[in-house]
Amino acid sequence: MTELRRQKTLVQQRLDAYIYPVLSLPNEIISLIFVHALPTHPNWPTFAGPGSPTLLTHICSKWRQIALSTPQLWAIIGPDHTSSASDNVAMMHRQCVLTETWISRSCSCPLSIQIVNANGEKPDCPPAVYSAIAAQRDRWEYFEYDVVRPNMRLFSGPMPLLRHLRVYLESGLLGPSIITVGHAPLLRSALLGGHALKHVELPWTQLTSLTLEAISPPECMPILQQTSNLVRCRLALILLNEGVDEPVNEVTLPELHSLVLNGQGKALTQRLIIWQLVTPALLCLECRELLLGPHPITTLLSFISRSSCKLEGLCITYENDSAFSLTDYRSAFPMISNISMQEAQDIGGEYPEEVD
Repeated sequence: MTELRRQKTLVQQRLDAYIYPVLSLPNEIISLIFVHALPTHPNWPTFAGPGSPTLLTHICSKWRQIALSTPQLWAIIGPDHTSSASDNVAMMHRQCVLTETWISRSCSCPLSIQIVNANGEKPDCPPAVYSAIAAQRDRWEYFEYDVVRPNMRLFSGPMPLLRHLRVYLESGLLGPSIITVGHAPLLRSALLGGHALKHVELPWTQLTSLTLEAISPPECMPILQQTSNLVRCRLALILLNEGVDEPVNEVTLPELHSLVLNGQGKALTQRLIIWQLVTPALLCLECRELLLGPHPITTLLSFISRSSCKLEGLCITYENDSAFSLTDYRSAFPMISNISMQEAQDIGGEYPEEVD
C-alpha cells in the first residue's frame, strides 16, 4: 500500500509539472482564438451556454482572466434565450444585469445589439435595458430591433458608427410617430419589415443594401425613388387582391448589381413591380415567377431590353409547378450564362452582411 501511495504521488507530480500545449500559448494568441471561435454578427451568442463567451470563463482561471480582458467577446449582445417566460420578474432582472455587465466588459468596442420581443411570450424589454443600450448609442455598429411596441426614444440621438440597421415592427404605432435615424454617416445596410416602413425614416440616399419585407409594391416604390445608390436590393412583397390602375412611374437604380424579388399572394392583375424598375448595371436577378405575370418570359425580355442590362445570373423561383421549364428559360435567354430554377422559400430573408 505504501508503494502504491508513492507511485500515485509521483504520477500526480508529473501531471502537475506537465504544461498543456494550449496553456503555453501567449495570452494574446488565446484571446484571438476566442474571438474567432465565437459567433459574430449576423449570428448572436446567448448570455450562457454554447456559443457564449461566459462559457470560456468556466474552463480555468487563466481562460477566465483572458476572456474577461478581451472586450470584443462581449460586444455582441443578443436576446436572452436562456430565461423562462414563466418567471417574468426574474427574467427582466437577469436581462438587466447581464446587459449592463456585457456593455461594461466590452469597454469601448463597437456594439452589435439585437432586441427581439415579437412572439408575445415575454414582456417588453425592461426600461433599464433600454436605458443602458441607449446610453451607448454612439457605439452601435449593428442594431436589430424586432418588437411589438417600440421605444421611440431609443433612436433619438446620433449613431456615428452604425453600419447596419434592422427594424421589424409587428404592429403599427398610434398616430404619426416616426423613428428618425439622423446622424449615421456610416449606415449602408438596412432591413425594414412589417409596419416599420410606415414609421422609420432613414438617410436613404447613402444606403447600398436594402431589404424590405412584408410590404405591398405601392408602399416600397416611394422608398426606392430615394435609394439611387443601392447595389443590393431584396423585396419580399405581399400582393393584394385589388388591381392597381395608377400610371407606371419608373424608378431607375443606376448602381444596382443584385436584385431579389420575392412575394406571396395571387394578384396577377396587380401592376407588376418589375415594369417600374430600370436597372442598367444589374448582374444578378432572382425573381418569383408569380411576380412576372402570366407571360414571365415576355416580361423578362421587356425588362432586360428596357434596362439595357447585361445579366450574368438569373434564378426563377416558383411555387408548386411552373408553366415553363429550365430549358424554356435558357432558350429565351442564351446571353445569360447562369440560369437556374428552384422552389420558392418562405417570404423574407436578407443578404449576408456586406457593408461598403
